[in-house]
Formats: sequence, C-alpha cells, structure tokens
Amino acid sequence: VDLPFDFPFFGGKYRTLLVHDNGLLSFGSDQTAVTSGCTDANALASINGIAPLWLNMNTLGSAQDNEGVYVTRNIVDQVTVRWAGETTSALGFPNPVNFAATLFYDGRIQFQYGKGNAELASADNPSFCGPAPTVGISPGHDTYTLQTPLPDYNNYVIRFDPPFGNDSIPAAIVESPKPSDTVQDVLRVTGVAYDAASPIYRVDILVDNIKLAFTRP
Repeated sequence: VDLPFDFPFFGGKYRTLLVHDNGLLSFGSDQTAVTSGCTDANALASINGIAPLWLNMNTLGSAQDNEGVYVTRNIVDQVTVRWAGETTSALGFPNPVNFAATLFYDGRIQFQYGKGNAELASADNPSFCGPAPTVGISPGHDTYTLQTPLPDYNNYVIRFDPPFGNDSIPAAIVESPKPSDTVQDVLRVTGVAYDAASPIYRVDILVDNIKLAFTRP
C-alpha cells in the first residue's frame, strides 16, 4: 500500500506499507521472519512492523460474510487497514475475527477490535512457536517489542502515541543495586519511574539493551 504521507516509525519514515492477511503490517521486513509460521513475540522482534492481531488466520473463508482485507485512505492524515476473516484451525472449527489498524500522519497508531475475536487459542500454532496471537509494535532489531496483551479482543481500542512532541520526558532511577555495590547470584533490582506531566502505564525492563520484562503501576 502506498501511503499518502511519510509515516514516522521508530526513527524511520515510510511511504510504503506491506499488508499481510494474517493481521500484520510491515515496512520492508525480512520476509523469512514474516513467513516462518510463528506469530509470537520472538518473531515480531525481528520484524519492522505493526501487529494489531497477528495469528494464523485467513481472509478467504466463510465463517462470516464479506471476508477480506480492506484499505481506506484519507489523503490528508490517515490510512486504515481492516481485516475480516477467521482463525485457521486443524480442528476444522474456524472462529471469526474482526479488527483494524489506523496509521496517522503524525505517527499515531490505533487498533480497533469489533465483534467476534473469541477462542483465538484455537488457531493453529506450531509447537516450536511461543504463545499467539501477538499484539504490539516492533522496530525489528531482535531486542525490543512493545506488546499490549488484552484479556480479550472484543470491542476494544488501543492507541500508541509517538515518543515526540510531548510536554515532558519520563525519568527512571535505579535505587538498588547502587553503583558501588558488589552483587552475585540472584540480583534484586528496585527503582522508580515517573513523569511530571503524564501518568505512566508501563515500564519496560531492559538488560544490555534487550527487553526482558515489563511491569505496570
């Protein structure tokens, strides 16, 4: 899909978007990762892309009317990709999925989930893959993904705001271990994160620039 604006995403700007029928958007990513069969967090980490609901699915079935992938362009400020499809299941019981992703000219991203999107665990998932579906965004460096798992994906809206143009910048302080401490074996780390102008909804924990966990207030 040719975008009508330069879309800013993790330090780059893009005018072309690759749309995949399994709930993934990517920007010129290595297609080996995209087609590996896994739709888990590890696979997303190697893809420069956006995953509103990435799982093994298809948009050519009959679980619901008018299945397909639809693109709506607003020349001024946004492009929306909508998926209407069904899970791919070896058991032969596909479940309808309905969701969309909107990209705005200023870097904002919004995921919307409609009716259905139930029993997603029934979708085929190779035994060598991690849990799926995967929801989030990734710069494709194999070190970091911003994931947003939900209890279910029925009538929800998720929005990602780009990290620029803010009135303030979050701050984080590691309280222990202190710079002069000597530690070994199991390491307990404590600290605080805050923002003077905005609430903080999550903190990602990285070691050697690799995300290992995240926590919520």
